[in-house]
Amino acid sequence: MQVNQQAVPNSLNALVIESDPLYACIIGEMLKEGSRDKTAVTLTHDMSEARNALAGDKYDVILVDLSLATLTEAGGVVEEENPTAVLETLNDIAPNIPIIVMTNVDNEDTAVQTLQAGAQDYLIKGQFRVQSLMRAIRYARERQRLRLALQASLQKEIASGEERFQRIIATSADGVVILDDAQCILFVNPGAETLLARPAADLLGNLFFIPVQAGDITELQIPTSNDQTLTSELRVVATQWQQQDALLISMRDISAHKRAEANLRQYTRDLHYRNEDLDAFSHTVAHDLKNPAGLIVGFAEVLLSDMDAFSREELVRYLTLISRNGRKIDDIINELLLLASVRQEEIDLQPLDMASVLNQVEERLAFLVKEHQAELVMPPSWPPALGHAPWVEEVWANYLSNAIKYGGQPPRVELGANTRPDKTIVFWVSDNGEGLNDEEKERLFMPFTQLKKVRAQGSGLGLSIVRRIVDRLGGEVGVRSEPGAGSTFFFALPAVEEGFTSVKEVRSKKQEVASA
Repeated sequence: MQVNQQAVPNSLNALVIESDPLYACIIGEMLKEGSRDKTAVTLTHDMSEARNALAGDKYDVILVDLSLATLTEAGGVVEEENPTAVLETLNDIAPNIPIIVMTNVDNEDTAVQTLQAGAQDYLIKGQFRVQSLMRAIRYARERQRLRLALQASLQKEIASGEERFQRIIATSADGVVILDDAQCILFVNPGAETLLARPAADLLGNLFFIPVQAGDITELQIPTSNDQTLTSELRVVATQWQQQDALLISMRDISAHKRAEANLRQYTRDLHYRNEDLDAFSHTVAHDLKNPAGLIVGFAEVLLSDMDAFSREELVRYLTLISRNGRKIDDIINELLLLASVRQEEIDLQPLDMASVLNQVEERLAFLVKEHQAELVMPPSWPPALGHAPWVEEVWANYLSNAIKYGGQPPRVELGANTRPDKTIVFWVSDNGEGLNDEEKERLFMPFTQLKKVRAQGSGLGLSIVRRIVDRLGGEVGVRSEPGAGSTFFFALPAVEEGFTSVKEVRSKKQEVASA
């Protein structure tokens, strides 16, 4: 039999797995005839023998009968082997050896199935000769060589890519953390060590600080060594790490950005307050100062025109009106000055002697208390709070004067204080007046608001100033009231607590408590 020399390998060590011993011998002879140099052929008749042969020798090619029958592991029972399973088994045992399938079935679907399962070629028994067999072997070995070379190249490229990837993230200024599917830390780069203020040895193998999932964009608060808090933005993506599913977390310090946002919000609030102050000034000058000033000028001109024509009683009445409107102008100017100082003046919080502050308020309002026959009820002592005494005096003065003006007849005004769990103290003033409806409560603490009560007088700046003062002191204001049940106005201040003596620190502490 003449063989094409180009199809003949120089040497060949073949394993034949054929259930028909006679056909196995025929294949062996064809291999020996087709190979011009060293040829070794091992004949096996089931998968058990094939396993033993593959365990002890290295083969250039495997020729396997697709209709192979095999003994089970228990032995004694013969069962038909699934063709794909046979190929999968051979690929597991000898992944680098090319496989050629031999079968009696001339079926394109079966051929495709076997090739997809890992076979390099497909031969129909009785339809191939030595030349075709040797060509199939040569091509199978060459395809297998190319496949293994490509696989090695891809693995090398993957390894190189992983190395480049690790080098990039290792030198990244941002922090990078890799987690496994159990959220345990597999890798941290120097940037993450710096952000977390912990070495990699203390982090690897531990659970990440918060649960995360792919697609998350969140923030992590990280305590620093100087008792401050650093804000890190986390972005989470799915990735592969050492051929396993993993999560990559990129971390960036956005503390400066957060501070800039906070400063911008504060600037916006300050600008809003400044606009309110300008509105208050223009409104007050245009209306509240104009009316009493006009009355003073009018009464003075009447008196100057013919003072002798008026009786003593009329003179006293006119001069009293002039004096009252003069005091009203003085009060409005003082309120505007206080409004401006609250916005501009920088103060430090100090422990308040609330009893002393209220003594000053009582002296200021003595005439009002006497005029309305008001009863003031106060507790024997006050819990210690932080504030600025001159400002807190104005808060009490506004609350008490309103309670007296809008209280019952006669007014009964009760004062008190309660300590909250968040370590703030709520000071309150309750009256026995008519109370307020929801619409009236919403309008309170806004500039120029003056509810239409019988004895209501003033510029309408009082409660607006109260709100501004308490905001600057790091507290809050509010009212509880129902129609016919009186009203309770309150303001909250931080309690005396060691370590907090400035407005900035109090606001910071308040934000921390709110966040928690």
